[in-house]
Amino acid sequence: MIIYEKGSIMGLSLDFMSNLTGSALPRAFVSSMVSVCIYIGLSYGGWNDFSEVGHPYTVGILASITCFAIIFRSQSAIARYYEAARETHSMQSKMADAISMAVTFSFSGVNKEKGTPSYQQRKAAHEEFCRIIIHAASLFVSTAYLILRDDSELNYCAHKPGHIPPTSISPGAGTFRPIYYKDPLTWLRNTFTFANGKEKHRQAYYAYSKFPVIGQVTRREEMMLRRANGALAKAHLVMHWITECITTYYLKGGFGDVQPPIISRLYQEISNGMLGFNQAKRIAHLPFPFIYAQLTEFLVMVLLVAMPVMMLEFVSSKSMGGIFTFFACMGFCSLYEATRELEDPFLFEPNDLPLLTWAGEFNEMLLLLNKYSSGSDDWERVRSISYDMSDVELKMKGGLLHSVGEEEDECYNDDDDDDDNKDLVNNDNDDEDLY
Repeated sequence: MIIYEKGSIMGLSLDFMSNLTGSALPRAFVSSMVSVCIYIGLSYGGWNDFSEVGHPYTVGILASITCFAIIFRSQSAIARYYEAARETHSMQSKMADAISMAVTFSFSGVNKEKGTPSYQQRKAAHEEFCRIIIHAASLFVSTAYLILRDDSELNYCAHKPGHIPPTSISPGAGTFRPIYYKDPLTWLRNTFTFANGKEKHRQAYYAYSKFPVIGQVTRREEMMLRRANGALAKAHLVMHWITECITTYYLKGGFGDVQPPIISRLYQEISNGMLGFNQAKRIAHLPFPFIYAQLTEFLVMVLLVAMPVMMLEFVSSKSMGGIFTFFACMGFCSLYEATRELEDPFLFEPNDLPLLTWAGEFNEMLLLLNKYSSGSDDWERVRSISYDMSDVELKMKGGLLHSVGEEEDECYNDDDDDDDNKDLVNNDNDDEDLY
């Protein structure tokens, strides 16, 4: 997403108008020049006889139809863009509510034991639970965003405490968007064509902008996410880890005297978060209907030829006719190019939604919860969290929450990944410990 400042006079400013990164104007310029060339060819070719057409308003009807088609599509694109932003915020908000309640309920169980011999054990169990659930929530949001932007790889990275990724990437930061004087050919292609719509360009952007996760995404977690078939399965797999962690901890008495009807709000908020994700996924994976997109494309192409014909009749000056042809087509094509990007709000940088920034803000909120749950400002300790949610079993031993994931890591340290995959699929005895 491009953050900009509005100018003081008519909303205009030099930086605002001269910014070509993410602008629809350069691509519309190319199409408009094609229409001007057609005008020049017809004008100097001596064709200005409308006797067979009858009246130039005949061509004007075509322009009106094209105008209505583009406006309808642009309105749909804006609606999809803001609906996608609303649903992703809803997903984050509901997941944040669920994790906040889980941490609060767990803390109430610790306070209940204050002054008793088991207090330190319960406090340690509470801190362990909070770190695990916070890691899982961070992993869920990052996985959801990977799915929404149609990332073919699991591009995760460790979250750096105190760092929120910017909403846009500066030119020269990645090979997909070079500075104009260092790689002019790539810069021209990115600016004057729809290069950011290409799969190769998007994957280069995705590899550069990885989603942060609190704690390391372990090899086993990544393996299980890769084996999950389909985008929906990956998100539900992480959600399952979260709900199982909460359920196991509750059954072992981790939430103290909090009653079941109140505990059920946890599951309700998680469910609402998944609903927001699925609504956003509907927008991400359901493109604008092909039949209407093709029709709009065809009408714009025809308009590039029809506009010069209208100008030949209405404007007697050839120079002014060329200018009016250029700006008329520029208006239509700019609106059309902007529509093509906005109707897919997760895909095309730099006008995509700032998912990377939102993920960083969500992680900072989770780290704040961890701070108040443990009373510690040791961010380095938080950053070193490496809990494998796919191999964690929660057990209460005298009030202590115990993670056996690290004890079982030796079972999955084989050098050959194929042997790991075989264990995941064929060892039925380990099915209960996969999560």
